[in-house]
Amino acid sequence: PSNRIREINGQTEDINHGFGGKYVWLVPGYGTTATTAATDFEIVVQNTPNKGKDNLAEGAGGKARYLIVGKDPLAPERVTHVAFPKTIESVKGVPVGYSGMTIDIHNGRGGDFLYLCWKSEGF
Repeated sequence: PSNRIREINGQTEDINHGFGGKYVWLVPGYGTTATTAATDFEIVVQNTPNKGKDNLAEGAGGKARYLIVGKDPLAPERVTHVAFPKTIESVKGVPVGYSGMTIDIHNGRGGDFLYLCWKSEGF
């Protein structure tokens, strides 16, 4: 999709690339109020899939992976930009210019490391 979250180095944004399974891209949704705008993100990796939830590793086998969107109405900032850095080495700490970062989306899969990073501003 043309409005997908971009990988900052120009690599593919397909989360399952190289792992088989379905093509999976993340497309941001936007909230405009304190209760609908994102404040942070979390990646949950678990052994069993959750029915009715979008598994980021759909069809690839192995553990299920989910993106949890935080929406804290009391948080002073909201997410304004998201991007994927894909690296060959683990990243230790949030990249310069970003406010937050998830754990490696590919945790336990092998291959490149893939993170979701975001920038936040006051609301």
